[in-house]
This record gives sequence, structure tokens and C-alpha cells, in this order.
Amino acid sequence: MNRRRFFVVSAGMTLAAGLVRERVASASSSSELVVVVNRESGPTAISPLDLKRIFLTRMRRFDGGAVTEPANLPFGTSERSLFDRSVLRMEPEEARLYWIDRKVRGGAPPPPRIPSPSLLLRHVAQHKGGIGYVTAGDVDDSVRIIARIRDGKVVSS
Repeated sequence: MNRRRFFVVSAGMTLAAGLVRERVASASSSSELVVVVNRESGPTAISPLDLKRIFLTRMRRFDGGAVTEPANLPFGTSERSLFDRSVLRMEPEEARLYWIDRKVRGGAPPPPRIPSPSLLLRHVAQHKGGIGYVTAGDVDDSVRIIARIRDGKVVSS
């Protein structure tokens, strides 16, 4: 009986270890974000500073003159937290307080919060100045990638 219990426990631990390895591999591959724009307009590349200014609504036009229409994922998502830390250089709570302060002071409203990556891609694809971010695995051909966010840094695509 003890030998049988050992094999059951051992098999369970092996299975659990495999699941943990799979989850860690999945998390690391999805930790790369891509910045996407409308396929027919928008820039072909963007600097980290301009990206920050667009998402803080301090830059309202792309270099070519098109009005920017940034879109965020909701607060609390891992993608939003990574974006806020990497691009805005703010912790998620700091970003939330930034927008409250802007509202109180009568500043421009924040970019709309789109509830899912698929809806964010649709939003960007439907707006000429659309710009947003999703994980690399979520991208489809309705948008164009202009930058990547890797290891907390914005890199050109």
C-alpha cells in the first residue's frame, strides 16, 4: 500500500511540475507587448518619448498630422501593468492617480479602456489615428506593429 501511494504521489508531483513549467513558458512568451497602429495610417516607428506623450494625451497628433486615438486595456490586467511600467514609467496605482488628478484639474480625459485585446485590435483598425498595445500572440493582420516592449523597454519593430 505504501509503495502504491508513493507512485500516485510521485506521478501527481511530476504532472504538477509539468504544468508549472508550461505556465511559466506561456507567461514568458506573452510578456512581450507590441504597439500597434491602424494599418493604413499612423507612423511606421515611434520613439519611447512620443509613445509616452501619446498615452498621457500630451501629444495629440502623429508626425504626419493624423490625430492620435490611443486605447488602453483595463487597469489590473498584466498587459496594462507592464505597459504603464515600461512606457509611462509609472506603477499601476500611480497611473490611476494621474488620471484622477487630470480630471480634477480639467485636463484631457484618458484614452478609452477597451475590455479585451481582440476589441482593442478592432478599435485600432477602425480609427485612422488608432494606437494601442497587446501581447505579441494577440496580433492579427488588421493592424501594423510599430514597436515592441521587451524587458521593460520600448524597442523599434
